[in-house]
Amino acid sequence: MNLKLLTRNKNVIKGSVLFLVLFFGIYQAEKEFPTLVNLSIIVIVVILLLLSFLKKKSIVAFSNRVFFSIAMLISVFYYLSTLFYKLLDLNSSETFIYIVLVIFLIVAILIIIIFQIKLFALFSQPRIRGHFTFASFLIISTIILFTHNLYPTKKALINDISGLFTGEYIDFVHRKSPIYSSFEKLRKRSSNEELIKLLDHRSPSVRCYAFIGLISRDEIDVYQILSQNLHHSDRVTTQYYDIWGEQKVSDIMLEYGLSKLNETEISAIDSLIIWNKHDLAYSDDVFLRFEPISSYYNKIKEVALNNSSSYSIIALAKYNRESDKALIKAYLTKTTTRDQLIGLMAVRFFPSIGFMPIIKEMLDKEIQKKSGFDYLITRELYNTLVQYKNYESVEILNKIFETIPDTIKCEPATIKKSKRFTSSETIDEDTTSMEGYFQERHQDEVNFVFTEHTESMWLALKKYPDTIYTELLKKIESTAIDTVSLNAYLEMTN
Repeated sequence: MNLKLLTRNKNVIKGSVLFLVLFFGIYQAEKEFPTLVNLSIIVIVVILLLLSFLKKKSIVAFSNRVFFSIAMLISVFYYLSTLFYKLLDLNSSETFIYIVLVIFLIVAILIIIIFQIKLFALFSQPRIRGHFTFASFLIISTIILFTHNLYPTKKALINDISGLFTGEYIDFVHRKSPIYSSFEKLRKRSSNEELIKLLDHRSPSVRCYAFIGLISRDEIDVYQILSQNLHHSDRVTTQYYDIWGEQKVSDIMLEYGLSKLNETEISAIDSLIIWNKHDLAYSDDVFLRFEPISSYYNKIKEVALNNSSSYSIIALAKYNRESDKALIKAYLTKTTTRDQLIGLMAVRFFPSIGFMPIIKEMLDKEIQKKSGFDYLITRELYNTLVQYKNYESVEILNKIFETIPDTIKCEPATIKKSKRFTSSETIDEDTTSMEGYFQERHQDEVNFVFTEHTESMWLALKKYPDTIYTELLKKIESTAIDTVSLNAYLEMTN
């Protein structure tokens, strides 16, 4: 390389400095966005290659032999350094294949350099040599891009899994999730220590995948890892098949980890959640399953009073203490369906006679509804009522069963006031026809309400059987209810 030529040609010096700065920046960016960087390099090379064919002095100046030689050396150094850096990132099973690829790349570069030297001797026009240099650069970039995608670095794989959390399959066609595939590659290449370190990663999904990767290994103490990671309350967007949602990180860890624990370890996890007041969806299951222990009472009441978990009121009800009735009553009298359901479930475990008037009132409201039936509330009301197992509850159930048609009030037989009459329906204008029309519609309404309540009653009596309700059960079964479907529903929900 002639030093005088370098000093004379300002374009060469400027271009060399530009490329040094450019490739230093690319090298840094490649660590975070390898595929994007390599694609960008190829696009830039293709554009410059096309521009070099134009008959413009400025473009021809870019084709100077020294400039392209420097650019080629810098690019080769950059790519080779990243290749060998990546070799350190692979496990033993992948290293051999990757070494072959690197050797192939080095041989390709040497062949290109040899041909370039020969072409420099044959052609005096720098543009022709410049075209060849660009073409060589393009070939090398393509090879590197292929190897980058074939064996991405661990950092690239962590990047891939740092957004959405998915199961192994996604979409309604159950195709393999590319994110999960990246996780599987990362799991194979990472040691236990590396995965444990990722449990503190800033990305919620990376923490979830790191946990799943760890517990898949036999030598890992799943209880120890899970018990130390119950504090992750940040949320991550999830996709299982074609269902999207959002979950807390520790809830996902519990979902995958509990199946690998024995009953003693699960009980210990439940205790940790109660005592440390972890705000998780799983906490609801813990309080629902909770068996009252005298030493836990104060902690349970503290959680209930602080509203840390609504389901704690159910656990509190299991102690059957008169001092807690006010807390349970507060849930029964709230307006939201969720709170009322929690209150009713609490009464199921503490069927105090003091709650009976509230339950009767709630049942009356459900029977009188013309629309907006709340099936969850209706079924939970009957589940709660049959817990009393006394003659008062039998009397209430019998009265509902026998008098539903009489308790439902028909709306005035006026077309303008009717909420059920639509413009697509026609009836005669005479009074007789109008009355007949509304009687028919009212009967449909009665049948619907009767069926809903008798089915809910039957489900409750079958789910919580007691001899005191035997006669009522026989009466219900003498009607035309679909016991086959209801039995299937019971099996599914139990």
